[in-house]
Amino acid sequence: MKKEVVLFKERSEVFHREFEKLGFDVIRFVPVLRFEYESFLKSVKKKLLSSDYDGIVFTSPRAAKALEMIMSSIEDEKDRKRIEMIWKTKPVFVVGTKTMEEVKRVWVSKTKPDLRGHRSGSARKLCEDSLLPFLRENPKSKLLFLCGRNRRPTVLDMCGENRIEECVSYESIGTSIHLDKLARERSSLDASRWFVFFSPRGVSIVRHHREVCVNKIKGAYLASIGPTTKKAIESVSGWSCSATPCKPKAESLARAIKSKIIYFNRQQFRRTALGFPLVIAILPMLAWIVYKLGSK
Repeated sequence: MKKEVVLFKERSEVFHREFEKLGFDVIRFVPVLRFEYESFLKSVKKKLLSSDYDGIVFTSPRAAKALEMIMSSIEDEKDRKRIEMIWKTKPVFVVGTKTMEEVKRVWVSKTKPDLRGHRSGSARKLCEDSLLPFLRENPKSKLLFLCGRNRRPTVLDMCGENRIEECVSYESIGTSIHLDKLARERSSLDASRWFVFFSPRGVSIVRHHREVCVNKIKGAYLASIGPTTKKAIESVSGWSCSATPCKPKAESLARAIKSKIIYFNRQQFRRTALGFPLVIAILPMLAWIVYKLGSK
């Protein structure tokens, strides 16, 4: 049986490579979000030039991308050097290795900041393991939180708005262009299909695309990149999440799906194995019925 996977995100060679290792015959990337940064650059730059903060928080690679755009847009060398000096010795809190890698690529070569929390797999875990301990140890400190307009309230709810100041640095905008194309394509009838979601917003966009839901997702396996997205999937009537990795990484996601595929194959084998003796048992009876019908 062929194996197909659709990942609701922009193309990623890392994810493609991991699913190729799993033996998937068809690997598709279907972006459901586009990101807008330009309108936020000026306000974020102003915050970065301020000395009022004792650290900075990133919970997504997109916020790191906003930082990259700001740094590349600064024409005044004095402003650039001032930002580098301000943040050189201050802690930088990040969720996950992907966000850490993006921040390092943009900033570390210049400022070499104190990176913390990259082993946390969620904003909640970052708060529990890194942000709250830091704020308790430094009771007068305040952190700058670069986030998206549609960010979840976890960080501010857990740490308090008086200790963390949010700064919107990008906005995610839903797009259905690629979903329309996916809906028009024919699927293999004998294929095992997986659909992978990467954010609650992505779940919301896909669930409202009727053709994709009815013609593609119905009867397929669904997977999420993390527990928050899993919760969003399972809030949709008729949907269930079959696989969620322990960490939001390509390798962990592929491993979680592989485990489920093995489990489903074993279940199918057991059903087949249990059914085979029954067939053997009724064959003599069927032969006797055929014989009787033929002798009349």
